[in-house]
Order: sequence, then C-alpha cells, then structure tokens
Amino acid sequence: MADEVRSASRDLSALRIQRDPNRPRSKAGWILVLLLLASAAAVGGWAWRNGKRGVEVEVGLVRLVGSGDVGAFLSAGGYILPDRKADVSSRMFGTLEWVGIEVGSKVKKGEIIGRIA
Repeated sequence: MADEVRSASRDLSALRIQRDPNRPRSKAGWILVLLLLASAAAVGGWAWRNGKRGVEVEVGLVRLVGSGDVGAFLSAGGYILPDRKADVSSRMFGTLEWVGIEVGSKVKKGEIIGRIA
C-alpha cells in the first residue's frame, strides 16, 4: 500500500506544466482592462452630462393648525355580545317542519319560532 502511494506521488510530480521563461507576455489582457476602464469612464461621463441635476419639488403653503381646526374621529374594533342568551327546547319529539326565525333574530314572548311534525 505504501509503495502505491509513493508511485502515485512520483507520477503526479511528473505532471508539471512546462513554462518557457523567455516567452514574451501577451499585452491583450492589459489592453482589455484599459478598454473596459475607458468605456466605463465614457458611460459615466455621458450619464453625468445628460442626467437630471436635481429632484423636482412642489412648493406649498404651510400654516399652523390649532386645536379647534381638527375634526374628531374615532375608530375601534371589537366584538358585540348579547345582554341575554336563551336556549330553546321542546317538550315533544319529532321532525322540525318549519323554522320562522334566523340565527340572531329578535323574538318576543309567545312568538312561534317553529313547527314540529
């Protein structure tokens, strides 16, 4: 196992990129960077010359408001609960044939609210 590791490291050490130290370096990279900087400067200069110089504002009149000038307004949220609640039941069994009220309706004493068959 150790021999395999040593032979693998020898094989990897042989894989090196041969670089020629006398080879002239390409100037294309520097030219590309200079072109990008010049184009960015040109776009920035154009935007600065043709852009808006400020924000348009609307001028208005300011006046002091006293306590009597403001109308009162109240808004509130919550639940409405009934004062009294009544449970209704019958003394006989049967099928409810007719209902004369809806949930939440006001009823009076003696009013017929349904018929059982």
